[in-house]
Amino acid sequence: MKCEICKKDVIIPRRAYLNLENYKVGGSVLIASECCGVGYRIKMNISYSTTLHTGKEIEDDWGTELLKPKEK
Repeated sequence: MKCEICKKDVIIPRRAYLNLENYKVGGSVLIASECCGVGYRIKMNISYSTTLHTGKEIEDDWGTELLKPKEK
């Protein structure tokens, strides 16, 4: 991404991402860019996807028995 002010590549300090991952999951932080010092708001986007399990395991990750899907 190009900085709107200095037109160089935006350089965001790693501490912004680490802070989001560890303390503000799903939130945002305001950080001064390393390219020219202007502020950027960094937001974390989280998404999940679900797929039917077709493997051989018989329990989930918490020890609950997996039932076999019924065929139509």
